[in-house]
Amino acid sequence: METLKNCSRPPQIEGVAQFIQIGEKWIELNETEQESFEVGTTVSFQCQSPGLEVLEGMPDITCSSGQWPEVHTSCLGVEEKLTITPVNLPRKVQHDGSITVFLPPMTLDRNVTITCQLRRPREPDLLFTHIQQEEGRAVALPERGDSIHPKKYLTLSPANESDSGEFDCTDMDRTNQHPVTIQFENLLVEGCPVNVTKQTDQGMNDTEVCWDLPILHADVIAEITANFNSGDRFQIGVSTVTITAATGSGTFDVCTFHVNIVDKELPRIEGCPGNILTNAEPSQNFAHVTWGEPIVNDNSGEVFITGMNFTEDDNAFLIGETIVTYEARDRYENVNTCNFTVTVRDVEPPRLQCPESQRVVLATDEGTAIIDWPNPNVTDNSGYVNPQQSGADRGRNYPPGIHTINYTVQDGNGNTAKCSFIVEIVGKNMMTRIQPGMDPGLKTRREAVIRPLEMTHDVEVGGGWVSP
Repeated sequence: METLKNCSRPPQIEGVAQFIQIGEKWIELNETEQESFEVGTTVSFQCQSPGLEVLEGMPDITCSSGQWPEVHTSCLGVEEKLTITPVNLPRKVQHDGSITVFLPPMTLDRNVTITCQLRRPREPDLLFTHIQQEEGRAVALPERGDSIHPKKYLTLSPANESDSGEFDCTDMDRTNQHPVTIQFENLLVEGCPVNVTKQTDQGMNDTEVCWDLPILHADVIAEITANFNSGDRFQIGVSTVTITAATGSGTFDVCTFHVNIVDKELPRIEGCPGNILTNAEPSQNFAHVTWGEPIVNDNSGEVFITGMNFTEDDNAFLIGETIVTYEARDRYENVNTCNFTVTVRDVEPPRLQCPESQRVVLATDEGTAIIDWPNPNVTDNSGYVNPQQSGADRGRNYPPGIHTINYTVQDGNGNTAKCSFIVEIVGKNMMTRIQPGMDPGLKTRREAVIRPLEMTHDVEVGGGWVSP
C-alpha cells in the first residue's frame, strides 16, 4: 500500500489572508511555524480587508498526494466600501470572511462608526436588521460625505457584543450589495487590576506594589506596556497606572487603576527629657527650668514638633507638678507625643513675726485685765497662709500672772513657722523690779479695772519698774 506524503508549507499569496485548519481550529498560516501538513489539510482564503474587497478565484485548497494544487486567487476592490472606525481598534479577519473587532474596556474607546461609501450618482444605504436605534447610542446618520463619495453612517456609542451581525453596504436601488459580518468581542479576557491601597514600609516613604497584567483575547497579538511596572516602588500619594496595548492597528489604553500609598506611621521622637525635680527660687513661687529639646523625624520627611504646657520665653514653672508634652505631627496628620513632669518643690518656710511681749499693771494689787495685741506679720512665697493661734485668748479677762500666746503657720507644702510672746499682768505693788529671767523689753501699762474710770496708761520699763 502506497504511503501518502505530507504537503510542505503552502506558498504565501500577496494581499490574501490564508487560514489553515489544524484539528478543529482555523489559524492564520503566518501564526504557525509548522512546515509539514497531512494529506487532507485545507487552506482557505479571505481578503485582508473584507469591507473593501471581494475574493475572486478559489476559496480554498486541499493537500493531496503531498502537493497543493495551483492557486488562482486574488482580492478585487469594490465600489460598495464598508469601513469601521476608529482604525486603531484591534481587528482580525476570520476564515469565514467575517471581521472580529475587539472592544477595549474603556467606554470612550468603544465608540464605533460603521460607514457605507459609494460613488455618485449612486446613493448609499447601510442595511442592518439586528440593531434597534437608540437615542444617544445607536444612531443611523443621513448621507454625508463629499460631492463625489457620499456616505451613510451608523454610530455605536458605545459598541457592545450584542451589536454583532451582518452589515450590508448597498445603494438605494439595491443594485449591488456588499454584506460583511462584524463580530464585536471584548478585548479583555481577564480584567484590569483593581485599585490598590497600601501602607508605606516601616521607616520608608514608599512601598512595592505588584499586580497581574490583564489578559487579552487570544486572537489579538499585542505588546502590553504601562507607565509603571509591577514591582515598582510607589511613594506616598495616589498614582494612576495606565496599561496600553500596541497592535498592528495602533496603540490604545486597555485600562487604568489607582495605587494609593498611605502613611500611617507615627513620627519618631528621640531624646525625650526625663522627669525634672527642682526647688522654687528664694522668695518666689516658681523656678526657671531648662532641658534639651527632643529630636523628631518621620518617614514622610516632613514633621512638626510643638511643646505644650510651658512658656518658651522664660520656662518658668509654678510650685507643684506640671506635665510637659511634646507633640510631633507629620503632614498626613499622624501624631506622636512624649511627656515628662517638671516638679517644683517649696522648701521655704513661711515668715512669721509675733508682736512684742507686754506687761499690764493693774491699778490695784487685785483684779483682772483684758488682754489684746496686734496681729502677727506673716508672709510666704507660695501665697496666702493663715496663722493659727493658741494659748491665751484675745479679749478675755485674765488675773495677774504670765500669759503666753503662740502662733503657728503652715503653707500648702507642709513648711511651718512658729512664734510666741507673753503678756504679764501684775498688781500695782506686786513688782518693784524686773525679776531675773524676765524680758527687759516688756511693755508696761497701768490699768484700772477695779475702778474703771481711772485712766490707764503705759509706762516703759528700763532697768526697773517705777509706779507712776
